[in-house]
Amino acid sequence: MQELRIWPALDERLGHPLPDTHENLAVELARNPHVRGIKIHGPFRSHNLKGGVNAIHSARPLDPLGVFVDDKGYGADSDVVERVEKARFAGAKYLTVAAVGGQHMMRAALAKAHDLTLIAVTVPTTQPLVETRRLHKVETRAEAVELLATEAVNAGINDIVCSGRDLPTLLEKPRFDKVIFWIPAIRPTWVTWIAEDDQIHTITPEELIALMDGRVVNHILGRMLFHPRYEKSPLEIITKYTDLYRR
Repeated sequence: MQELRIWPALDERLGHPLPDTHENLAVELARNPHVRGIKIHGPFRSHNLKGGVNAIHSARPLDPLGVFVDDKGYGADSDVVERVEKARFAGAKYLTVAAVGGQHMMRAALAKAHDLTLIAVTVPTTQPLVETRRLHKVETRAEAVELLATEAVNAGINDIVCSGRDLPTLLEKPRFDKVIFWIPAIRPTWVTWIAEDDQIHTITPEELIALMDGRVVNHILGRMLFHPRYEKSPLEIITKYTDLYRR
């Protein structure tokens, strides 16, 4: 069985949840040993970041869950550095920055990260091709993904978020051999309950397994975990997902 690293996203259902809600769901999800941590959406508008992180850590005390803050920060160096420092203070393990911010910004963030691992987001899985072309002055999504991933690696960041559909472009380039990939927008064929899915560039688990050929990736599971009528619990869905990798 491939090593499986699952990062459930609590924010997809709950917005900016209170610490006790973090803890309740984290305790349930922590029962699956493949769950390495919890993704929460850039909660810098909330005063609950540190409380939420502590609650998630306490869900599995002997093997604490990591906290992945999905902020996708970019802009002035000072603004991004401030977000890095807030995430570090709260005890988060990972923080996303947008590679579109450029090498200078990413290096400034990295200089203040210390024990916080930065993850560079390339082209969002929600972004239409026309927008990608406009922003990056390229013809194809693959060109933009490679451009942004190269910027991140050159800045010293080796954790990259990209669509599973973008992986072939990066896997064939030696400069990305040591990159750790984080893959969102994974959609098993049996997940039929997402009514309004804003993810354009999705991939099935089977396709991802074939692409990675044994290479370890982090699986970010969001909306698929939350059945609208709660007929299936997030833990049940993750368990079924895990079973795909036992075959």
